[in-house]
Amino acid sequence: MSDTLCLRILSDIHVDSHRAAGPLPAGGPADLDLLAGDWANGSYLLEHGLVGMDFARPVLAVPGNHEWWGRDIAQGHADLRQAITRSDAPVHLLDRGVYEHAGWTVLGCTLWTDFALHGDWPRAAATIAARMPDFHGHIRVDGEPLTPERARALHAQDCDWLAQQLAAQGVKELILISQITTNYGLDLYGKPQLAELLRALGEVEIPWIRVHYAYPTGLTPEVLAA
Repeated sequence: MSDTLCLRILSDIHVDSHRAAGPLPAGGPADLDLLAGDWANGSYLLEHGLVGMDFARPVLAVPGNHEWWGRDIAQGHADLRQAITRSDAPVHLLDRGVYEHAGWTVLGCTLWTDFALHGDWPRAAATIAARMPDFHGHIRVDGEPLTPERARALHAQDCDWLAQQLAAQGVKELILISQITTNYGLDLYGKPQLAELLRALGEVEIPWIRVHYAYPTGLTPEVLAA
């Protein structure tokens, strides 16, 4: 196993809008290229943009939201996988996918969102549904237009998949690192939510959770019980 893994991360490149720009520059040394979402609307990039392009290293492709425009997510998975098999480029689709490289394991999924950033999910969902084109029929799931509720469900499924994959990889410890981890959630919800986070992580079959850094005043009975 190598000591380090270097990724060249490319996001929002939208080659369907910049077809005349030519191939992407090779960039500096890296072990893997990571296409971190929004390569193009629909499957344009994998059907056209990667064919014949000179990639000097394996490419990990994680879909964003625009990859699903104009298609059903379920059918889109099949389309993207089929396009990859037709491509000359060493592309590996990571949509709840796993890739092994030089002793390292890379996990990838879209992750979507739970709309809970500001602690008021119903209000956020209503605003997003009105203003974001993704929820105006451009993306479908099982034949139905994508909704914030369905995106939230996809987010939960992705989180569950990631947690189960970490457990399956033999991970024995999760480390939560921030300046004051005991204040987790204070900025969003008005009160610390570390106990809730620990209870949620406790559902995963990983035996140890280490908290860095924790002020003694934040180690409340609720946190210790979690």
